[in-house]
Amino acid sequence: MRIAVTAFLLLGVVAACADDQGDPTDARRAIETANAQFAERVKDHNATALASFYTPDCIVLPPDHVMVRGREMVAAFWSEAFQNGLKTMVLTTVDVERHMDVAVETGRFRLTVDVHGKPVDSAGKYVVVWKKQPSGVWQLHRDIWNAAPPAK
Repeated sequence: MRIAVTAFLLLGVVAACADDQGDPTDARRAIETANAQFAERVKDHNATALASFYTPDCIVLPPDHVMVRGREMVAAFWSEAFQNGLKTMVLTTVDVERHMDVAVETGRFRLTVDVHGKPVDSAGKYVVVWKKQPSGVWQLHRDIWNAAPPAK
């Protein structure tokens, strides 16, 4: 699996949004908080914790990779990403749209991957569909990303 392919994704358990009518400001704040938590779990190399950010019936769509369904497979995916050198991740929310218990986030990411002992940075873009659970917690439900073109 290519390093750029194995490295990423996004995101996690989010603080509940108080406004059930769909206030995108509250959703954005919760998603940005989750992004920071997700990045910390990447730094910790904690694949199980990353999987807990997702809904039980999640689907992750990594580039050049088969669909990854469910938390168990998501944990295996992230574990493989760590084995392939994923070290750090920064997630930047560009836009959030909220529709009742669903929010769609568009963003950018930056990764650092260890390649033969040397850090290599890469960047890309993503879309995440977040789903508010009955408990009030926001979780990743659908997750897709791809790399940005190489800098000229």
